[in-house]
Amino acid sequence: MLAMCAARLGRPDDAGLATGGPFPYFPSNTALLYAVAFMAAGWEGAPDRHAPGFPADQRWTVRFEGLQPGL
Repeated sequence: MLAMCAARLGRPDDAGLATGGPFPYFPSNTALLYAVAFMAAGWEGAPDRHAPGFPADQRWTVRFEGLQPGL
């Protein structure tokens, strides 16, 4: 949820893996794949570009297929 919120707010650099403590796992990471799909496919009202939830500065190469934009 944190990654999707960051993407919608136009802050894709803040959409990432939660880390800390003795283990690199937090319950928020359970939804990481869902968030990545959301960031790749977009959402209603998303910017009209490929993978709108990822930074637009060409640091990422995003490829996906069969994903539909979320709400």
